[in-house]
Amino acid sequence: LGFDTACFVGGFTREYDDVTTSELAKTLLYTTTGNGLTMMSNRLSWFYDLHGPSVSLDTACSSSLVALHLACQTIKASTSDSRQAIVGGVNLILVPDQMTTMNPLHFLSPDCQCYSFDDRANGYTRGEGIGIM
Repeated sequence: LGFDTACFVGGFTREYDDVTTSELAKTLLYTTTGNGLTMMSNRLSWFYDLHGPSVSLDTACSSSLVALHLACQTIKASTSDSRQAIVGGVNLILVPDQMTTMNPLHFLSPDCQCYSFDDRANGYTRGEGIGIM
């Protein structure tokens, strides 16, 4: 049965995978195949029985916007069987490792403010969240 619906999900970092595989003796059987960023859209497509394109992508900070762009292009394409799409984005900060290594490189803003394209810009701030539409 299923639905002719595309699914595009963007993600950044692999912290959940790192946390779940940190102790090999306690790692569950399907952790390796189920927790990777590559499976984000596929898990949704399988669960909801979606039959359209299913694409997981990582384009760093722009991942969810690129996912939205690809979904719009898929719906717009006259050759597409999908007339609707599920789009998502996710980023979770679960361990301090990435921020600890970014700090000496001055990637992160020391005043915890992000002033993109502004003369006050002095780095960026990381955020976390999950969104689906």
